[in-house]
Amino acid sequence: MSIYINNKKNIKNIFANVNGEKKSITSAWVNKNGVPTKVFQKKDMMDDIVSWSDATDEQLFNLLNSHYKGEINLADYWHVGDERVVHLSAMPADSNLNNEFHEAQDIILVIIDFNKDILSSPINDINKAAITVHLKTCLNTTGIIDLSYANAYSSNQSFGASWHNCARREWCNNTFKNSLPNSLKQMIKIVKKNSGYIYYTYDNDHYTVNKNNIYDTFTNDSCFLLSPIEINHNISENDYDFIRYEYYINNSHRKEIRWWLRKPYFNSYDNAIPGWWDVSTSTISKCGSCFFVNSRGIAPAFCL
Repeated sequence: MSIYINNKKNIKNIFANVNGEKKSITSAWVNKNGVPTKVFQKKDMMDDIVSWSDATDEQLFNLLNSHYKGEINLADYWHVGDERVVHLSAMPADSNLNNEFHEAQDIILVIIDFNKDILSSPINDINKAAITVHLKTCLNTTGIIDLSYANAYSSNQSFGASWHNCARREWCNNTFKNSLPNSLKQMIKIVKKNSGYIYYTYDNDHYTVNKNNIYDTFTNDSCFLLSPIEINHNISENDYDFIRYEYYINNSHRKEIRWWLRKPYFNSYDNAIPGWWDVSTSTISKCGSCFFVNSRGIAPAFCL
């Protein structure tokens, strides 16, 4: 059995290599000189760690609490692709989303990565959320991005489109979040997300986009849609996000139906077609003007 140490900021994790498998043994807070100031016993050799799928909400709360105290790293025990069934309560109709309504349903939450999303406020000097989870399949009802965009587009008005000001973001952070069980909802961590803003100017019977009206926006979200880069797609225009979730390195993990991402797009600076990104197993595409009226799958993500 070999022992080795992994230093991360002011946390020192000590591991043992047992039969080729890394096992966490102890964790210690250390000062800047490397001297341990507080030592924790690990929840060792998996004995006290229940799986993501089997943990009760109380056990889940305690495990997350241990993670954020630096006693364990959940990535040592759970795996990308692990699944958990959760029941959602019914979600009321939303007039900003064309009166979209969702019945009560069971969903599968799949772990898509560990220690990836930046927390809006650090917890015990830990800056990244323990896990990020995503709906394995879309909700039973499809939907649009924002009805107000449709109204502006149909009346030939100039308008700005972005994740930060769209009705779908409001719905994710409120209506969807509130459909989760209370015990799980209380464990959700607010994280920083990036998205692009595009202002579409209508003049002389067509839309144009000025380079000065394209920029990044940053939001603090409890629940959110994913971005093109987060699902491992390279885009050339406004590459604002640098997170790539491990689960989506495998393109076959994308949903079978077309589902919304959280980024607007334009096809050219002159004669621009306003649009929004969507994706399916076989393709990722720019949905020109259809994000006003066409329905796509809805699959929020969140961090714990």
